[in-house]
Amino acid sequence: MPARGLPGNANLEQLKHGAKSLQQAVRGGDAGAAEVVREFHPRLAQAIPGSPELRGFTRADAELVVARRFGFPSWAKLESYLEVTAAYARSPHEEPPGGHVSNELELADDFLRLACLTYGEDDPAHWRRAAELLDANPALARANIYTAAATGDVRAATEMLDRDASLANAQGGPHRWQPLLYLTYSRLEAQSPVELAALLLDHGADPNAGFLWEGLSPPFTALTGAFGSGEGDQPPHRHGMRLARLLLERGTEPNDAQTLYNRQWDPDDGWLELLFEFGLGTGDGGRWHRLLVPAHPTPRQMLEDELIAAARHGFIHRVACCSSITSSRTGPAPAIRSMAAAPPCRRRRCGVPLRSSSCCRTPARSRFCVTSSSSSAPRPGPTGRRHGG
Repeated sequence: MPARGLPGNANLEQLKHGAKSLQQAVRGGDAGAAEVVREFHPRLAQAIPGSPELRGFTRADAELVVARRFGFPSWAKLESYLEVTAAYARSPHEEPPGGHVSNELELADDFLRLACLTYGEDDPAHWRRAAELLDANPALARANIYTAAATGDVRAATEMLDRDASLANAQGGPHRWQPLLYLTYSRLEAQSPVELAALLLDHGADPNAGFLWEGLSPPFTALTGAFGSGEGDQPPHRHGMRLARLLLERGTEPNDAQTLYNRQWDPDDGWLELLFEFGLGTGDGGRWHRLLVPAHPTPRQMLEDELIAAARHGFIHRVACCSSITSSRTGPAPAIRSMAAAPPCRRRRCGVPLRSSSCCRTPARSRFCVTSSSSSAPRPGPTGRRHGG
């Protein structure tokens, strides 16, 4: 059985309880538990239920199996990873707007919940309600640095940052986000969001600001917010491409796994070409990758995933582009070698346009063939999540 991803909002106590239950099941002769042990314990690959090795199965053995089942080489590595994710875990979708409001701070928080994508129940009616609140209460834009960011109020943000430049990176508001995240996830008709983003960056805002949705990897970054999209078809920011270019010019990591996942259904390649321009597929993956290894994909893995997704959706130009760039930057990936090893498919049932020879019917490449209806197939998993399915 393959390793699996951690559940949302995983914590050490849950996993310790799971290890304790596994130990008890193994010692009790449970065949299913023994199968898990054989698969994931490096020294017990031949053990059978009731054997001396499994009757003496220790808690440390159980913790090792749990860690390896989730893709970590040791319990210590898993424990360290959870310490990191706890600092960045956020669940904005669990903070619905519309609660009781008794003061200006609560009104500002409710306004931000309405104005921003959360990758939960993102409803255009929320953004309309936020706009109505702002029309009725113009001072909301100046309530704090987060409302100023969401509304693109450069004047208000300038006054705040002149008084305290540390606000550019301060976490706060209802989602405990940095201002740059409220700016890029806002779906209001903001005043001057690109100018305000530059102002925040000039004052030291982190261009790689992001959060872990329910503690899961990969992160939702400022770049993810600018590009939008996902399984729920969340709209991009109105100035998404300009914001993305600004962020990339200021040091945002182009190897953004959540952005690649969210935009995989979009036939337009402008966003992908922009990422390639700034080095998608190269480098070490940046700070988020270093923090989240091994749960975070490498730049090479991201390109391979994008290639497979493009082929599945029948985006021929993107397949050719990803294949060429992957080969030139990292050497032919296994997926590319499989696709290149077979003659072209010329059957009309293949979802790839007949004028293209990018897809074929041989076993080596059949998994890349798509049906004519595949682009509208259901998308599994929680809305907008890369590891949902």
